[in-house]
Amino acid sequence: MPEMPFPSMLEAITLDYKISKHMHSMIADFRNDGMLIYPPDRKGTAFNLSVGGRVTVRFCGDEGVCEFSSTVLKKVKEPFISYLLSFPDQVNVVQRREFYRLKVRDLTLNYCLVSRKEAEGKLDPNKLPSKEYYQGIIYDISGRGVSFLIGERKEEIQPKKFLHLQIDLDTDFIESYAQVVRQFSIDDEVYAGAALVGLKKNRADKIIAYIFKTQREKRRNILRLRWSSWKMEQR
Repeated sequence: MPEMPFPSMLEAITLDYKISKHMHSMIADFRNDGMLIYPPDRKGTAFNLSVGGRVTVRFCGDEGVCEFSSTVLKKVKEPFISYLLSFPDQVNVVQRREFYRLKVRDLTLNYCLVSRKEAEGKLDPNKLPSKEYYQGIIYDISGRGVSFLIGERKEEIQPKKFLHLQIDLDTDFIESYAQVVRQFSIDDEVYAGAALVGLKKNRADKIIAYIFKTQREKRRNILRLRWSSWKMEQR
């Protein structure tokens, strides 16, 4: 096996095959002649892969979202139905960890407006003005920024404004300054996109670790349910 970023056992993966995009599967085993994957599906619909066909595989690795091309070598029926894919010649990192954005649910933050001088660390931290925080629902988050619901405060939270954020990641509590870079709407709800300012590397790493942990757990849970359902149908 080549020395390169590569998915581990039971890694959730996404496949593109011909015109079928974003199918989900999971690594079942590694063999000397290739890697076995469970039959791929998309929204509960199973797909058959043709022997000799080319697939594009993506997974969340330590460096970020990785991608490689592979060939379907054969369909394996024992001890369970799976497909054998060739090992790739090269694995490419297509989206670095710090830029990977995760859409989340039920994750909130507290935010308040601050001055540019405070955000840039030009004020005495012992003499900062008192703050009034508001709560926002996070839409997505990365190691570089966060988008969240601002609703009725759209007139205050304008691009170029500076904020102080308190983000509860379940596993860690992160505080950071941020600068609003845009507003956008989804179903008549107004959101702000903000770039994190002066975030220390160890805190950025905690956000990134949370993102990849959540992504992997989400995919694995979905695939386990689908795999269990598929096995029941085979009985």
